[in-house]
Amino acid sequence: MKKTLTLFLICLSFLNSFCQKKYILKADQQGYLVVNNSNSLYKPGDTILLKGYFKSVAIYNLSGDAKKKIYISNVRGETLTIGDSLWSGGSWAQGLIFRNCHYIKVAGSAKNKFRIIGSKSDVKDQTGTPVRTAYFDLVFGEMSDNIIAHTLTIRHGGAGIWAKSEVSTTNAATWYPNAYLNNFEFYSLDIGDTFNEAMYIGHTGTYWNIKTNQPYYPGPNDPKPDPNIYKQPIKLKNVKIYKNYIHDIGNDGIQAAAIDNLKIYNNEIVNWATKKGYADNGGILIGGRVSGF
Repeated sequence: MKKTLTLFLICLSFLNSFCQKKYILKADQQGYLVVNNSNSLYKPGDTILLKGYFKSVAIYNLSGDAKKKIYISNVRGETLTIGDSLWSGGSWAQGLIFRNCHYIKVAGSAKNKFRIIGSKSDVKDQTGTPVRTAYFDLVFGEMSDNIIAHTLTIRHGGAGIWAKSEVSTTNAATWYPNAYLNNFEFYSLDIGDTFNEAMYIGHTGTYWNIKTNQPYYPGPNDPKPDPNIYKQPIKLKNVKIYKNYIHDIGNDGIQAAAIDNLKIYNNEIVNWATKKGYADNGGILIGGRVSGF
């Protein structure tokens, strides 16, 4: 009986390994790719290789599991480039965006083989602000968590990495402390020439008015906000940021907020706050609602 059970387990393990698939995806004729995994085509342990050049990649509802992440990378030996350096407004305002994705690893096979190149347009809006401020190079949003990102080259755009989920007026899971976004790891990233932050990790709003859909920052002497109207944005838990090279950044190098258990170490940050504003000028900024740093 023991031998039969052992043989069965070996076969099952082999079958699980065999069932993990590798996919190579290319952009459409306009240069875009949308992956919506609502049909569960891509499963835990699968590998998605992006081949060639993409103006923008949007990935929805993609989930691995705690033991088998879904791996997203370039074709080994080839250079992958994502992003629209000429973007000057409108839709497709992200290079690579993940929405409601979990247990994902996005990484280059080698240094400078996975490149995200955001807008570097000189076009300005009616206030004289360059429109590239609204462009996000790499986004983990809409409740995405359990993320690893490493060995990526990121250039231009507004923010280099944006990892946060906005408050929904109807979805209580986006209100702290109803849920957490767990486990983010960012390392061996080369981020340069962003108009705003190189990394924007965690929500900076102290409270959110779900009637007006606006942030609220009460002063120390203000009365406690009405909890029926004002909700605190969801927090991240267990975030590690290390061994990154961040340079020539318009605002903060690494901005972190609303995180429980945050570790930032062994990063090289050079020439930040190039816009010379009175705010947003920290090499490393540990913002509000951070606990366990």
